[in-house]
Amino acid sequence: MTARSVMFAIAALLASGIAAAHTGTGLGAGFGSGLLHPIVGWDHLLAAVAVGLWAARHPSRTALMLPLVFLGAMTTGIVLGLGGAMLPGAEPAILGSLIVFGGALVLKRRIPAGLAAAVLALFAVFHGNAHGAEMPIAARLFTYGSGLLLATAILHGTGILAGRLAHPLVLRWVGVAIGSVGLWMLAAG
Repeated sequence: MTARSVMFAIAALLASGIAAAHTGTGLGAGFGSGLLHPIVGWDHLLAAVAVGLWAARHPSRTALMLPLVFLGAMTTGIVLGLGGAMLPGAEPAILGSLIVFGGALVLKRRIPAGLAAAVLALFAVFHGNAHGAEMPIAARLFTYGSGLLLATAILHGTGILAGRLAHPLVLRWVGVAIGSVGLWMLAAG
């Protein structure tokens, strides 16, 4: 990743409209809809990639564990949402996750694995809760949920790969961009 590609990505994000993955409109009910859901909203897309980028700053074993923690906590949030338990402040928490995840990338020091896992789990429950509460009525939990989790895992993996290949300075600038998008979406709210 070069500084030019980071600046292009920032410009593309700012030129696009606000697109949240949690609009309540639903894309459909099957595996494919679940697979597309994390990609159509900047909040989920950036958060999932940021999890991978953050994980890449850790040793290999931890780098794999952190996305699994996110996916497990997200699944818990999905089940809570499907059961009708909507967490208060879910959307601001989701946008706040972009600010926190971006901030973690900006730091020069690596955040200890236990603290990183706890922070990821907390925000993942909010992400999952919004997905579960707004899952299309016709959606089958297993098919739609499997697509949603698979797409999120792929985005985590993409982030890990990019994080391993990118220069640390580029990762810091990407962190600034992700955090800035979170602030911008929160303010535009």
